[in-house]
Amino acid sequence: MKSERGLALITVIIVLAIVLVAVSATIILARSEISTSKNQERGTEVLHEAEAGISWAASQLKANLNFAATTPTVPAGFPNVRVLVGQSPDGRTVTVTAWATDPTLGDYPEAKRAIKATFQVRIEQQYSQRPFTANGTINFNSEKGANKLDIEYSGGSGPAILSNWSTDNPSVIFDPDVRFSGDPTTPTIGYVAGGGVSPSTYKSAEYPPQPVPSMDWDYWKNTASSGGTIPGGTWSTNGMTVTGPKLINGDLVINANNITLNGVFYVTGTVTIGANHIYGNFTLVSEEDIVFTENGTIKIHGNSAFLAKGDVIIQHNASIKYDSQKAGLIYAQGDFSGYNVSIVDFNGAISVQGKIDLTIGAQFNVHWRDLINTPGLQPPGFSGLATPVLERWEEIPPP
Repeated sequence: MKSERGLALITVIIVLAIVLVAVSATIILARSEISTSKNQERGTEVLHEAEAGISWAASQLKANLNFAATTPTVPAGFPNVRVLVGQSPDGRTVTVTAWATDPTLGDYPEAKRAIKATFQVRIEQQYSQRPFTANGTINFNSEKGANKLDIEYSGGSGPAILSNWSTDNPSVIFDPDVRFSGDPTTPTIGYVAGGGVSPSTYKSAEYPPQPVPSMDWDYWKNTASSGGTIPGGTWSTNGMTVTGPKLINGDLVINANNITLNGVFYVTGTVTIGANHIYGNFTLVSEEDIVFTENGTIKIHGNSAFLAKGDVIIQHNASIKYDSQKAGLIYAQGDFSGYNVSIVDFNGAISVQGKIDLTIGAQFNVHWRDLINTPGLQPPGFSGLATPVLERWEEIPPP
């Protein structure tokens, strides 16, 4: 009997020991899981702090597209975050690396999380990466002999000429031959599916569409109005100087010889230009058309942008000549057209929402030129240009 009681006691002790071990293991495991869960939760928070570093860099880029941080930088309010910001050699993209560290987590893998992001900051490549871009058809017919459309195209990507029109085939037409230089590796002419090029002997290829971006007209209007409002009319005093920004109500006619324009001018009507010499760096915006007058020779001696909510029209026999080192931009929400006209030493881009139609005797000498940071040509006028666009985002091993 005593032996049975002794055996029962031993059994109870063994069971209690097993229960105690099980309970202890459960408590240890629970504590471990809680600790792991807390570490993972904190690791997620560390990742969010790294994301905050990316957001901080984006805000800096929005304020200044040339912002860079070549050494680890601590964003305000995030003492455990470090950020590197590197500009690409061409200034079109920015790579941001941000990482956050929680020293309280010790060697736990989640104690340090890093993110690498790439931002596109130069959206103007959609219009200035090639001399001619149109959402509609492109037609050039000189009838003056070969090589009257002479394009020197270097440093860009993609075709020198791009039509985003696919309904008409061909959507790009040249007659007679056109001379290209400086474009040895990419198609000289691009067209979207369904379009084509005539003659077919040109170096051309189907190309992904890159529609011409819409203009931020309110940006220009607000910029111009910050300098006051003046009435429209005729500027005809030779040697006169007009300094913007200025909002001009009504139509504007510029007939003065040796006129100097500086800054932004926003005209609520049509702009007609017949001046012989225009100096200064300026952006001229029209809510309607911009017209270069018939039989006129207009010489432009500064960096200039002509932006029309309607059409840009070069009338019969008109000629526009640029100083060879100056940059230009012609943008039309409508069409760009000319009849028996010439543009000489044009450095920059012609970009239109409609079609480009240069017929019967047209003569162009165009040099592609990047318009980034050109005085007088303010890229933020193109929608979204001043806002960095996130291209890629990925978590990477911490540095």
